[in-house]
Amino acid sequence: MDRIDRILSNEKYLSTLKYISDKEVERRFCRHGIDHLLDVARVAYITVLEKGYSFDKEMIYTVALLHDIGRYSELEKEGMSHHMAGAIVAEDILLECGYTKAEIEYIQGIIRLHKYNDKPCDSLEYIIYDADKKTRRCYMCEAYDECYWSVDLKNKSVLS
Repeated sequence: MDRIDRILSNEKYLSTLKYISDKEVERRFCRHGIDHLLDVARVAYITVLEKGYSFDKEMIYTVALLHDIGRYSELEKEGMSHHMAGAIVAEDILLECGYTKAEIEYIQGIIRLHKYNDKPCDSLEYIIYDADKKTRRCYMCEAYDECYWSVDLKNKSVLS
């Protein structure tokens, strides 16, 4: 998984993550730093193993590590969702890390769609969406009552 290591040491990736982390340091709600990104990668990979799906581990980690990279756009109030901004920013990072044009387009598509749960349950889009939600610790959050997520979306236990 050499390309994953390249992402994790890519200057643009690291500077964007640092920017997001710095802007979210006072945030009481869920944050979007490396801990969250790795949690999503691990939960998605476990899901793939448990379900017997054939998604490539490197691809799962790639998408998970980049799925929230566009948060900078929402933090800057640029008017673009982090899903769309993330797909744009991911392109340069992925090119620098040795991904093919076809792989980049596939990854960008998943980043754009990771907020929707209307995809087939056996699609990587849905697996990333589901892992993104499952990794949130709503049941232990001090800002639970202030969160804009509806009660139906909030995780009520570690096994949600």
